[in-house]
Amino acid sequence: MKFLVLEGPNLDGVGRREPEIYGDEKRSEALARLVKWAKEKGWELVLEQEGDEAALVACLAEAKEKGFVGVLFNPGAFSHASLALRDGAKGTALPLVEAHLSAIHGRREAWRRKLVVAGAGHPVISGMGYLGYQLGICALVCLVKDGAFRP
Repeated sequence: MKFLVLEGPNLDGVGRREPEIYGDEKRSEALARLVKWAKEKGWELVLEQEGDEAALVACLAEAKEKGFVGVLFNPGAFSHASLALRDGAKGTALPLVEAHLSAIHGRREAWRRKLVVAGAGHPVISGMGYLGYQLGICALVCLVKDGAFRP
């Protein structure tokens, strides 16, 4: 099974940007560990990080055609405002889990507690760091294997 792990803007700065919120673990190390874990389970993860909203929409639209069976999506800052990504997430025809490294609903700024993309109706994991990505992949595997996903 091949899954797309899609990250939005500024997530390439994790490990050096706001460590009090996102932790100080290097993103490259956390994602390498995630890929290794998935490979041990017999799953393939393809990692994409885009700062451009239109490119993220295109990744979602093309995911099924590229052979992915599910998408783990962290829209980053676009989570709070992008109707285009909300519609893109809804239109993937694949199971999708949205994962956020920080505890979104505990953030100080009110606008950060609003998740526009999540309005597409998919599951959301928040506040567990990169463990949330791992849990999201497990959820996707269950949705795919059990046939629980209905586009």
